[in-house]
Amino acid sequence: MKKTGLCILLIACMLFVSGCTLTSQEKIKLRDLDFTVLSQEMIPEQLLPILEEKKAAPFQITYTDNANQIGRAHV
Repeated sequence: MKKTGLCILLIACMLFVSGCTLTSQEKIKLRDLDFTVLSQEMIPEQLLPILEEKKAAPFQITYTDNANQIGRAHV
């Protein structure tokens, strides 16, 4: 009887200690984001089929012209 009670108490203490954690996660602002909303006519022609294919679900995409990053989309 004492062993059973001691085991239950030990398990309860282990669950209590392992389940409770206190952490402070402070959010740090790195910089302001710069963005531009484009009309349908301003989107490059090469990018339109890719956007149409992926728009069924949320996605991220980066568009470049082989040298410079032109845009990044989070949809």
